[in-house]
Amino acid sequence: MHRATPVDSSFRGYVSGGARGLVHEADDKQQLQELKLTMMKGETRDCIEHPQNYGFTAYPVKADKEDEDIIKKCAEAFAQFMGGNRSFPVVQNLDDRRFRCRNMDEGEVCVYDDQQQKLHIMRQRIYGRSQFKIEHRVIEDEPEADGHGRDPKASRDMKKDESKRLSTIVMDPKQIVIERTKPKEGGGQQQQKQQQQTEDEDYQLDEPEKEYRKDPQVENLTRVALAERLIILTVYRDNRPHLVIELNEDEQSISLLTLREGKPNAELTLDEGGVDFEVKATEREEPNLVFEMDDKNKIIRLMVEKDEKEHLVFEMHGPDEKITLKTLDFKTAVILDHKQEKVLVGDDKADQPCAYLGSVTSKGHRIVSEVSSKVMITR
Repeated sequence: MHRATPVDSSFRGYVSGGARGLVHEADDKQQLQELKLTMMKGETRDCIEHPQNYGFTAYPVKADKEDEDIIKKCAEAFAQFMGGNRSFPVVQNLDDRRFRCRNMDEGEVCVYDDQQQKLHIMRQRIYGRSQFKIEHRVIEDEPEADGHGRDPKASRDMKKDESKRLSTIVMDPKQIVIERTKPKEGGGQQQQKQQQQTEDEDYQLDEPEKEYRKDPQVENLTRVALAERLIILTVYRDNRPHLVIELNEDEQSISLLTLREGKPNAELTLDEGGVDFEVKATEREEPNLVFEMDDKNKIIRLMVEKDEKEHLVFEMHGPDEKITLKTLDFKTAVILDHKQEKVLVGDDKADQPCAYLGSVTSKGHRIVSEVSSKVMITR
């Protein structure tokens, strides 16, 4: 004969049933997440295990509290007592009515956070969004590397991630960037040291990191940047821009640029004014060669620059029907002017014969002999 008194029923329900509770905070550094939970009044416990479905994990937001540690709003959990022992609770389900996405269509699935960033599997499309940045990467396969390796020995601590990116797509409010890179030599030294310490273990036993590590250095290969009114395509050589194509809507121009040792070498620009082609040599301690075509003003210039200043200039001026050759600071110049029908040659400090027949002297007299020792300056 079995009798159940009210005391027996209450005790059995207390120890063998479940309980709902309020989540103060979670400890996500452990291999199995643990919660601080308040169940019955005055019953607050730490280190309650919270197993999650394989392949999915989440770190719940801390509770909003009033004075004297009283919870105002928080995530809610449902705990079971294994074996009817209330001293061994395990949280099976957890939700937070502060942030749950609502009013979806039947059959839809959504992964979200407290900032309403989400990946929403809808009926006829998959919709992802963020007000900050979305980044996708293909990384180098390093099976035992901490933070991203697939071997069981590799740490699962996300703040130890030193993965070496190969292909990257980044989307933020200002632009979309697609990059192809390769890792530089010698990366991931911290991971190698940690792996040597735990190489005899079947599974990783690591101390959690407090802050994210910096990305290992990579060598750029190619890059595409898509902004609101600008597109830039870049090819790299020795980790420096080598070929650049730029489409600029604001300036209504298309530019093609080659670089040498990171400095401009040759540039072709097409805009409303016409075509401008410029060539610059970038060898060290050598003058730069510049070629310019001004279609709007009908001018062609070929010049040598030194110390970023004009050094030698050859200019063809269509409207003025004039050809000019001049040196640094215009100290020496030769002008062929179709309107004047004569050649002007000059050097303000000439003391040697330098002018030919038909030139004009410093007094404006035409030279009738073959040479002259002093001639007019042209500027």
